[in-house]
This record gives sequence, C-alpha cells and structure tokens, in this order.
Amino acid sequence: MAQCDFRFNKSSRLFIHDPTSRQHYLVDSGSDVCILPYTARMSFVAPSSLTLYSANNSPIKTYGSKMVTLSLNLRRAFKWPFVIANVTKPIIGADFLKHYGLLIDLKNSCLRDPLTKFSSKGIVIDNGDKNITFIAGSAKFHDILNAYKYIMCPHPSSTKPKHNTVHRIITNGQPVFSRPRRLNPKQLVIAKQEFQTMMEQGICRPSKSNWSNPLHMVPKPNGEFRPTGDYRALNKQTKKGPLLNAAFT
Repeated sequence: MAQCDFRFNKSSRLFIHDPTSRQHYLVDSGSDVCILPYTARMSFVAPSSLTLYSANNSPIKTYGSKMVTLSLNLRRAFKWPFVIANVTKPIIGADFLKHYGLLIDLKNSCLRDPLTKFSSKGIVIDNGDKNITFIAGSAKFHDILNAYKYIMCPHPSSTKPKHNTVHRIITNGQPVFSRPRRLNPKQLVIAKQEFQTMMEQGICRPSKSNWSNPLHMVPKPNGEFRPTGDYRALNKQTKKGPLLNAAFT
C-alpha cells in the first residue's frame, strides 16, 4: 500500500517526543487535523468516507479515528482524536494546537504552553511541506470552504459561537424515561470513553434531569461501535415546529 511522501518546498518543521506514546510527532500548524499513520496492524480497519488532501492536492485515505492521550513533557494530559491515515509520521495539527493554546517556537526548537509556562524541547528539521487539509484544492467552492473550514472539520470545535441563538425543545406531558440496561463490558468501556470525550470538548455535561432515552451501541463497518440515542418517545411529546419553505432549504 502506498504511503504519502512529501518532498517539495523544504521548510523547517518541529518534532516533539511524547513519553506517553513513545513517539516523535511532527507539530504542523498548517495541517487541519491530527493524524496517526495507518499501519499493518490496522489491516482489519476498513477505510472511512473522510478524505484528506496533501499540499499538492493528492488525496489521502483515512481509516477512522483514535482517541490519543499525550503529555509532550508539558506536565499535563492532552486528550484528542487523531485521524488514522496513509501518512509516514504522526502529526499534531492546528486543531490540537488551537484547542490547548500551544505555541510553536522554531527559534528555540520547542513547543510552549502559556497555561503552565512550561516548554517541551524538540528538534527542528528541514522537511517537506506536509500541510494536510480536508478540503480539496480543486473543490468548486474551495475559497468559501477554506474561509469557514471549522464547519467542515471532522472533529468538533471548542470555539464559542458568534451569535446569541439558543435552541430549545418544547415538549408536552410528563418526562419520558428509560430504565437502565446493562451493557457488555466492551461496549460499556467504549460508551464511557465517548461521553468523557464529549464532556471534555464541551459538547455535553452531566445532568440530573428526569428525562432519559435509551442508548444503543450501533456497530460500524470497521468493527467499532457508535453510541446512538433512541429519541422516538421524546419525539412523540415534542411540539412540532413549522416546516421550512422548500425554496429556502
């Protein structure tokens, strides 16, 4: 299987060693997402629908994502989803750097953490331009998509919305609920990890609400599971809103 090799536009790149994973990561603010190399040990994982693109617009196959916890010698844990793709080196991208506020210091060959005031010493290597994006350079509306790429990002952004719109679900009757059901140990671990990740990213928070819906663990084609809510009971008690005019959809 071919690996993406980038050997053009030589430029300085920072590599940082992570003692937790025992790997050297290319720190690339020009890459939209964090990436792990696809290896022979992952041969059972099926390709996913997401396609990444190199700086020369070559497509890069992806194989899902994996939650990774790094320390980077910065004395705190950094947990983030990495896309698995056909690249030769693991990459820490702009999404990770922006979320945790880390700064690249090429002059001093280090990665700085303004929050803790610590820095992690690395090495700067003249390497090929490895900028990787999820928007093809040949896309019809490339300029527009590139200007709002946070909308297209495969992983949620922690950026606060620039509006005051609040969404509410108006219901009627008593709260619907579902009795707890025991998951098998493997699915329980996956569900807990998924909800922990969503809480860390600000997508959800613990609740003491009387409302509850069943949780289904839906198998993916690549063998993984996706936690999915069953909202049929809730939908029956939800006040129906006006349908949008077809001309505006």
